[in-house]
Amino acid sequence: MVDVKAQNLLLGIMMLLVGDIHGTEAYQKNTKRPLRSNKIFKKYDISVNQVQAIDACRIMHGRLALPESKEEDAQIRKIIGNNFYMNPKPYNSAYWLRADDKNYEGYWTDSFTGKPLKYLNFEASQLNSDSEDCLSINSYNSQWNNISCNLFTKGYLCEYTD
Repeated sequence: MVDVKAQNLLLGIMMLLVGDIHGTEAYQKNTKRPLRSNKIFKKYDISVNQVQAIDACRIMHGRLALPESKEEDAQIRKIIGNNFYMNPKPYNSAYWLRADDKNYEGYWTDSFTGKPLKYLNFEASQLNSDSEDCLSINSYNSQWNNISCNLFTKGYLCEYTD
């Protein structure tokens, strides 16, 4: 059995060493339309569970991403791209986001602040599932999905403020 602390330490070191190589640069602010957000999003195609994704972003002086508007959601969709086929295992095309409904089923809160989410973009069929408490975004349809926090997804997104 793998030592979880050693695995997380190794993950952190790996993120520091290769994060810029494997990351995708965020949607830039010099677009035609100015953005209201001062967040910079960056994706990492490294398969981890939600706790590891939170730790990896923290180690890199950011936090797991959470779009708080349609504009931020559009930025993230642009970064992750679109996988036009339906994967038989949706979490293989999913990226972790920073929210959960662990305390009360169906009541989604920001995993960092504990505040309720004001913006939602769930796939219609994904709102109720007792065993799936963590938030991800799918690259095949760019909508949010609730999945088990222990699953290893395709990757995760960190957000940084400038």
